[in-house]
Amino acid sequence: MKNNNKKTVFITGASSGIGKACLNYFIQKGYNVIGVSRNIEEKEETINGSFIRCIKMDVTNEESIKKVFDSIKDIDIAILSAGMGIAGACENMPIELSKLQMEVNFFGVLNVCKYIIPIMRKKKSGMIVAISSIAGIVPIPMQAHYSCSKYALEAYMEALRIELKDFNIKTCLVEPGDTKTGFTDARNI
Repeated sequence: MKNNNKKTVFITGASSGIGKACLNYFIQKGYNVIGVSRNIEEKEETINGSFIRCIKMDVTNEESIKKVFDSIKDIDIAILSAGMGIAGACENMPIELSKLQMEVNFFGVLNVCKYIIPIMRKKKSGMIVAISSIAGIVPIPMQAHYSCSKYALEAYMEALRIELKDFNIKTCLVEPGDTKTGFTDARNI
C-alpha cells in the first residue's frame, strides 16, 4: 500500500453505522483508508489519489486480526468502531449474550490495539479513537450489559492515554447518544 505522504486511517466496524460514516468521511477528505468489518465487501481501489482497502476482519478472532495486520505497515489514526448491542432486563439476559457483548465492544478493542500500538510506537506518533457511548458514563436501563461494555472501554482508553503519552500517541473517546444508524435495529433483545 503506497502512502503518497497521506495519513493512513484504520477503521473497525467500517461496514455500517458510525464506522461506515467515518470511512466515507476520510475517503472524501483524501486520506488513505483501511476499513475492516465482518460484513464488508472486500476491495482495493484508488479514489482521487487515495488508496482505499476494505478487508473482512472479526475483532473477536485472533487469527482474522493477525491475517489483516500481517499486511499493514502504517497507521496514523485508528477508529475503533466495531460494536453491537443487547437489551433486556439484567436478570433475564442470557450469559452467552452478555459475554458476546463484552467480547465485541471491549475485548475487540483490546485485540486490535495489540497490533496497532506497536505500529504507532515505532513511528512515535498516532491517534487511537474508540467509539464508546453516553452509556459508558450514564448506565441505560434495560441495556445494563451494553453500558458495562462501554464503562470498561472508558477505563481502558483512559489508562492507555497515560501509558502512551510518552510515545506521542494520543487516545480519544467518542461518547455519542442515540445516533441514526441501524444499530438499534440490529440489537439482540
